[in-house]
Amino acid sequence: MRGPFVSAAGPRPAEIHVEPLRAGRNATQVRVRLSQGGAVRIEALITLERL
Repeated sequence: MRGPFVSAAGPRPAEIHVEPLRAGRNATQVRVRLSQGGAVRIEALITLERL
């Protein structure tokens, strides 16, 4: 997997895409990508957990 900063983002409109990867009883994992001009600029894997 590549790092979280795929390329530099600029001061222009961007799209954020959230992709659910796994949903469990206590935790959910998602992939989030920020794109500009059709190119992925930032990517993150996030675990959301119930406390």
